[in-house]
Amino acid sequence: MRILHFDVGSSQSKYARKKGHEYFDCTLNQYLQECSEVTAEIVTAFPTSVFDRETIDSIKNLKLIITRSIGVDNIDVRYCEEKGIEYKNIEYSRHNIAHHTIGLILYHARQFKESEKQIQKGTFCHDKVNCVDLTVRTLGIIGYGRIGKEVAKLADTFGMRVIVYDHKYREGDMIDGFFIHSLDELLRESDIISLHCNLNENNRHMINRETISKMKEGVVLINTARGPLINEQDLLKKINKFSFVGLDVLCNEANFNQNHPLVKNPKIFITPHTAYKSEVTTKERWEKTYACIKEFIS
Repeated sequence: MRILHFDVGSSQSKYARKKGHEYFDCTLNQYLQECSEVTAEIVTAFPTSVFDRETIDSIKNLKLIITRSIGVDNIDVRYCEEKGIEYKNIEYSRHNIAHHTIGLILYHARQFKESEKQIQKGTFCHDKVNCVDLTVRTLGIIGYGRIGKEVAKLADTFGMRVIVYDHKYREGDMIDGFFIHSLDELLRESDIISLHCNLNENNRHMINRETISKMKEGVVLINTARGPLINEQDLLKKINKFSFVGLDVLCNEANFNQNHPLVKNPKIFITPHTAYKSEVTTKERWEKTYACIKEFIS
């Protein structure tokens, strides 16, 4: 059985050493530009490799795709189901992503940026530092999976009111002590909105001109899920609606540069898709990838 791993950088090499497996530091799509087709039963990759119809058809004997990520939006799952090809994702680092989400909220609430500005100006003065009391704020969580639940628990310990929207649950139900709201209600009631849903064709650009118009003035928006959940052009056009936007993901991360229009806006703070990262995440991701392969083969 041939097992291929793509998107394997040097930082992963000490974990990516299974005997008989083949490793490539390029994406699958880059590899196929040089070699129009490949034969393998199992292929794993990071989300930078896209498994669309053409790519899937280029892999002969393919039986299993593993995306070494939480989301599966880089895989055409319907086409896999049509062809009888299994696909799996790797569940890891949910606590890191939840911590990063809360960190972005605290960065704004405790006004760290303004505090740093005062210090760099040589003024040890708090007059212009207007912090936010989270205990009188409502956090709306869109997507109540494993990560959304971690964020809800942490926010609850801060004394925040937490409300939830998830299409899997019925409006009015209470899950884990948090009420399920309709999306419109959540948009209207939340002081802070945090996105934690998988990307699919139904929710692509769910944050757009129309949904932004339903939000409170001065709302905070956090996205540590997937960039295309937000229509970035609409976000920029309506940026005055927000007091702060914290983003760990963008729509076109591969082509990011310092001239990106989101970078220049003082209300937007961006981290480079680091929410999942810690000193143990790479090892954990590979261990779970190998366990997934072993289970499939057995």
